[in-house]
Amino acid sequence: MSNKPVKRDGQSPLSIASHQSWGGNDGPWSPFFIGYGSPAQYLRVLASTSNWQPYVVLPNGCTTFDCRDARGGIFYPNQSSTWTNIGDFTLGSEMNLGINEGGNFGFDNLTLGSPGSGAPNIEHQVVVGVVAQDFFIGTLGLRPAPTNFSNFDNPIPSVLQTLKTAQLIPSLSWGYTAGSYQIGQLNKYGRGSLVLGGYDTARFVPNDVTFQFADDTSRDLVVGVISIEMDDSSESFLDEPILAFLDSGVSHIWLPEAACDRLASKFNLTYDENMDLYLVNDTVHQALLAQNETIAFTLNNNITVGATSAPLTINLPYSAFDLQLTEDYPNNKNNATYYFPLRRAANSTQYTLGRTFFQHAYIIADYERAEFSVHQAQFPDGNTNLQTIYPLDSETASNLATGSIIGTAIGVFMAIVLILVGAWFWRWKKPTTKTPVVVVRTELETLEAGRKGEFELHGQAQQPPELPAKTAYTFQELAGDEVAEKMSAERPRYELAG
Repeated sequence: MSNKPVKRDGQSPLSIASHQSWGGNDGPWSPFFIGYGSPAQYLRVLASTSNWQPYVVLPNGCTTFDCRDARGGIFYPNQSSTWTNIGDFTLGSEMNLGINEGGNFGFDNLTLGSPGSGAPNIEHQVVVGVVAQDFFIGTLGLRPAPTNFSNFDNPIPSVLQTLKTAQLIPSLSWGYTAGSYQIGQLNKYGRGSLVLGGYDTARFVPNDVTFQFADDTSRDLVVGVISIEMDDSSESFLDEPILAFLDSGVSHIWLPEAACDRLASKFNLTYDENMDLYLVNDTVHQALLAQNETIAFTLNNNITVGATSAPLTINLPYSAFDLQLTEDYPNNKNNATYYFPLRRAANSTQYTLGRTFFQHAYIIADYERAEFSVHQAQFPDGNTNLQTIYPLDSETASNLATGSIIGTAIGVFMAIVLILVGAWFWRWKKPTTKTPVVVVRTELETLEAGRKGEFELHGQAQQPPELPAKTAYTFQELAGDEVAEKMSAERPRYELAG
């Protein structure tokens, strides 16, 4: 298959096809089909809202065919003619959750879609090979942050930035829902949906609530969780509202311990210290399925008491929490163990709504305007309806063009008026002093004067969106023994290739 870039108009969003399978060691998740290398090695990967690089599983991560299939496929760097090894580094994502792993970094080509679909191909992208089971299935990072290496002079653009620069998508934006396995068994639109440079209106219920990006760019998609309640109760499991990060790179929901205890009591969950998870025995599992409760997450862009902005509610049926651990999950002694995807947060930096939440939530993120929205996902049995998010610079150019036309018209009009007035005075009265100069400030000039603060958000100056401020991450190269140190201590360590 050719690795030449596919020509696109650059004004249409790019829909990444979901794979028909479901996979994962802690739940049935809907993957997307991405090709890596030349010729393309197609893997099933998940979308990550916290990462900015593609993660792939290396051969050292598996020893059996069943393992390779369970992990979405294996990437073999030595089978790609375009692979360039960079070195072994620590990973930058999920460190606040205590995940501190190492990976093998390199450059290679990416094909964003299934074979024969005409999917675009982009060259010389940072690709990270992992073996640790914390990243059991590879991921496609959705953030547009560049990657800085200590041995390179220039930052390496992300996948999203490369797609826009190559005019393969219109803007640094996306729309995403993880999909629901239970619905997906009956309806193909129950699978995940990922649109780059736009969103799919067929997959969500619209609302008017807009969130601004948080100042911490490593946790930018932050929402205020006002309450977490059952649909038949007005009592929240939270003591008080919290700020939580929307992170599809992890599966679970991380809440304060007191909230976890209340949820555990409500659903009769058993906490397993060895796995740090809440398990569900078979009897309780059947009872919870029969009850079919709904958990409502009420969100707002402000957690201040008496906030004037209108909240929104995202409802998750119990089926979204009805997950199983496979034999591949660390420390799981059973082939299939029911569990409730809830984790105890050590502090406020760990409050997270993971992929479980994304099953019934559709997120639209616009990095050029530094804003996003959260919607109730829906699963229509019909066609998609893709909408474009246009780039900020085109919007500005359009406004400036309009202002220029208006300013020119005003200038011409004022010039005619001045000529007529001058002629009248000349006709009836000889001027004794010089005629004062009248300066007309056009709308164009006004707009130009305001452009200096165009990217100023929340009192903090931001750089233009092509290179967002504070989003470049520098990776220091590790020695061989340091790489081993970065592998998880709770499970076998693997030496990275190269």
